[in-house]
Amino acid sequence: MTVGRVRCTSNTWRWQLRGPEFARLNWIANDHRSVTDLFGHGYSSYGEKSNWATHVNAGDNSVNIVRLPFEIKEAGYFTIVGSDNGNLCVKYSHTGEDTEILVLNPLTKKVVHVDDQSYRHIFYKVSVYAFGYLKDSYKDFHVIYLCKNSFHDKNLRWMLWDSRLRYWRTRGVYLTEIEKVGPTSVAVAGVVFWIGWGGFFNLEPTHLLAFSLDKEVFFQEPIPKENTSTYNSITKINKELGFVSYKDIGFKRKLDVWNLYFTEQNNFLWQKLYHVEDFGIPYKPSFFNGNEIISLIESRTTPNGSNDDLRTEVVMSKMKKTGGNREVIYCQGWQLSVSLMQKIDKCTGSFK
Repeated sequence: MTVGRVRCTSNTWRWQLRGPEFARLNWIANDHRSVTDLFGHGYSSYGEKSNWATHVNAGDNSVNIVRLPFEIKEAGYFTIVGSDNGNLCVKYSHTGEDTEILVLNPLTKKVVHVDDQSYRHIFYKVSVYAFGYLKDSYKDFHVIYLCKNSFHDKNLRWMLWDSRLRYWRTRGVYLTEIEKVGPTSVAVAGVVFWIGWGGFFNLEPTHLLAFSLDKEVFFQEPIPKENTSTYNSITKINKELGFVSYKDIGFKRKLDVWNLYFTEQNNFLWQKLYHVEDFGIPYKPSFFNGNEIISLIESRTTPNGSNDDLRTEVVMSKMKKTGGNREVIYCQGWQLSVSLMQKIDKCTGSFK
């Protein structure tokens, strides 16, 4: 955020900090640092419309309100598709009917628009986007779109948008037994990952699905059944892919977290980071930063727990995995509930 303020001092600083050389040097300087930034969004206390986001640093607990570069009307919405190199891919709608895709650098406020493809497949059972930079690149990224006509359809259709050419240059079909994909995706070192679902009502995590942005090929591998539980998700942990599973045990929850290493042989090595069951956590254990669990909790202050829009409070907190002491790092009253939290890297990526 300091860089954003310095840009306002003069035109010289403005153009220097927006240039590709600064972006390259910033990417090199920050590549080794740990990931501590979080992005949450919902209705901001500074405005009535939902085109606001809240940027929270889980390291020093600093909070910044960010206005997104589009207008949302009464029935409109937006959601974060994914993040990589500190940049956000956002899908939004002005009115609830039209949809658009953009890639935003929160630091420089630069925006790249991407043609939305989901409107062509509004009745498809699977229709998801993902976003990521090519491996070891700070300026070249892809947006990938996946769709399936039905859960039992074995043809997973995909399209690839290239930031260098600025259009959807590649289309293909991947044959798979996976019935449902996503919706959460994670980009790690030029590879995008999803959970593939199947079983009863597609509630069982059956596979990890991966797409190499450099080689433009898919890989998939079954998820060991002993590593799954009631709730299952993927996240980014220490610049690697993380798999999270937990379930209720009485009034507390059993939590298991793994690091997954994607090998050159296109398979996964599972390494358990930790197992926790001695304290309660929310149903959404949002992120894992070192030895800390970053959690998002929504509380209703009205009698009988009714959903009163004006009295809904959102609390973000962090706690050590070895104990139950919780530190509140952010607390905000919202008119509507927060719809998504997204963990992002330092703002190191760039685009022209």
